[in-house]
Amino acid sequence: MMRTRVAAALFDFLPALLLAQPPASPLIRLSDFARPPLHTQSAIS
Repeated sequence: MMRTRVAAALFDFLPALLLAQPPASPLIRLSDFARPPLHTQSAIS
């Protein structure tokens, strides 16, 4: 269940990333985003 929610969140981000940047970038951003959740959480907290 968690995985589908994460996937849904990523799909919500996709249009914004595609509009904000050149087409090659969002794919790189998404793979970075998907890989290190530890970073992101430690940066937030």
